[in-house]
Amino acid sequence: MTQIGKYRGALEKCLKERFPEQSQAIECIAVLGLIPNDLTRAQVDNTLAGINARVVTYDDLIANALQSCQEYLERHEEVPRLADLIARLEASASEDDADF
Repeated sequence: MTQIGKYRGALEKCLKERFPEQSQAIECIAVLGLIPNDLTRAQVDNTLAGINARVVTYDDLIANALQSCQEYLERHEEVPRLADLIARLEASASEDDADF
């Protein structure tokens, strides 16, 4: 909490100096190897929620990155199929127009 408070304070100061007319929404994310063993995950989450902060473990960060990459690759695979379908539909429409 203390370290997050220091970083948040420094960032708020910089943002106020650089962008004084804009409101600032800051979320702090602490990346840890493990959740502290003297608190439950719910206790950590509840404590940090009050200052708009959260904890992410390295394992969670890696798992989420891998999942995002996998989802991107799966969507990317669909693009050529959709492009082919659109091309065939356009060709079919052109053939129909030629018949008139």
